[in-house]
Amino acid sequence: MQEKIRERLGWLHVADTMYDRLSDLRSFTDQIMRDGFTQVVLLGMGGSSLAPEVLAMIFGAAPGHPQLLVVDTTSPRAIHSVCALVDFDRTLFIIASKSGTTTETLALEQYFFERIRTQKGDATGRQFVSITDPGQALAVSSEQRGYRRVFLNFADIGGRYSALSYFGLVPAALLGVDLKLFIERAQQEMALSMSGLNNAAYQLGSVLGTLAKHGRDKLTLVLSPDLRPLGAWIEQLVAESLGKDGVSIVPIDTEPLGAPEVYGQDRLFVSVSAGTDRRRDGGLDALARAGHPVVRWCVNDRYDTAAEFFRWEFATAVAGAVLRVNPFDEPNVAESKEATRSALVQWENTGELFSEPPLSQDRWLVAFGSGAMFDGCATIESCLTALVRSIVPGDYFTILAYLAQEPSVDECLHDLRRAVGRKLCVATTIGYGPRYLHSTGQLHKGGPNNGAFLQLTCTPDKDLAIPTAPYSFGVLHRAQALGDFTALQDRSRRVLCVHLGSDVDSGLESLRRRLYATLGLAG
Repeated sequence: MQEKIRERLGWLHVADTMYDRLSDLRSFTDQIMRDGFTQVVLLGMGGSSLAPEVLAMIFGAAPGHPQLLVVDTTSPRAIHSVCALVDFDRTLFIIASKSGTTTETLALEQYFFERIRTQKGDATGRQFVSITDPGQALAVSSEQRGYRRVFLNFADIGGRYSALSYFGLVPAALLGVDLKLFIERAQQEMALSMSGLNNAAYQLGSVLGTLAKHGRDKLTLVLSPDLRPLGAWIEQLVAESLGKDGVSIVPIDTEPLGAPEVYGQDRLFVSVSAGTDRRRDGGLDALARAGHPVVRWCVNDRYDTAAEFFRWEFATAVAGAVLRVNPFDEPNVAESKEATRSALVQWENTGELFSEPPLSQDRWLVAFGSGAMFDGCATIESCLTALVRSIVPGDYFTILAYLAQEPSVDECLHDLRRAVGRKLCVATTIGYGPRYLHSTGQLHKGGPNNGAFLQLTCTPDKDLAIPTAPYSFGVLHRAQALGDFTALQDRSRRVLCVHLGSDVDSGLESLRRRLYATLGLAG
């Protein structure tokens, strides 16, 4: 394991390396702007997409710079929505994949490249850029297709530790972020973190690991509004790095801060505030008085996002040492991928995605599950009751949504998580599939068996073909849900899948009413 760890430590000094390459990134950005691009669409998953998304949401585009959209889904409805926002004549596409083999990213690349090719022919490559590791197939195919630029990243940096490498800084440059100031903030944090054991990053990692070993393994993030997008990046970094070998730290993002009595004895609260924002101090003080551990600090402004990237990377590595796990691998991620591949082979051979017989079916919802927990369950209500009754103190409840992430959907899912969390006093999370497979998916299978999972799927109202593939995005999306459902079952996890049909809003409302009734709540 020590040798594998040594091969993944490039992130420790990448800020210094990238500082010497800032002029090249500025020149690249200037050329993109001169050529009239007004939008950038980044296609990636996990570590390749989350840092760019954080930067786009925190900084936005500077005047005259292109807007950045991040696409990290195989939901055909979500992809249709992106297409409706894009001016294809003035959009630059970035294909971001460390391995160059990520299924979702390559499918998205094929779709958008073919769509541009029908209009631009041999000039299509001028609208595409790739970021990948040296020697990967994506680097070769990008050259063959005449991509405008191929950025070769550093092989000794894992995907989720790549925020301060080309994967984060190419999008940052295009957004018009002051790269010099941004990297200098990272370098300042790097110098502090490497100066000895008496530094904030080391102390944070020690607290994370030590409290997790004593049962405080639900890392609850309390971020000021200006920094809230950082939560999804921290979630992926911590969950995928530390959820393995039967141990874990479960990051809890976007869960509303409540009164002390709604929390169990498994929480650690970490608050990061920007500037003079003190809106959560009263709630945090109450939690601390009630005996919950609370860690908090302030940052100066949004450019300290770079420092937070490094601080959390360093702290996560330290926590891995405390927990005695390798923070740089993801041994269980392949399980869902293999099950998905098997489902797609079935589709190619039969034209169907096989699944087990449903436990229950009615006008709106179809429920799937297996194991003794669901013995005798013949209605949606009884299936939900079985899942809810299985949850005990110290567990966490997760909604795995293979749905397009839209405001109405997001609002309903957060309503469901709040209801479960407050009624049962347990931590709750939401993951959109297949995005979470490259984030918390590792934790779900590799961590301890203390998660209860409600997977939600739907029938797409409109589909999209994937060029060169024998299946569509709709089939791939459903196969990924089935693959992860199978992987969770193989790990004896408590998982219930509810299929919402094609009318997602009506299906969610029906589910909400039934879950509320199961919990004994009004509404």
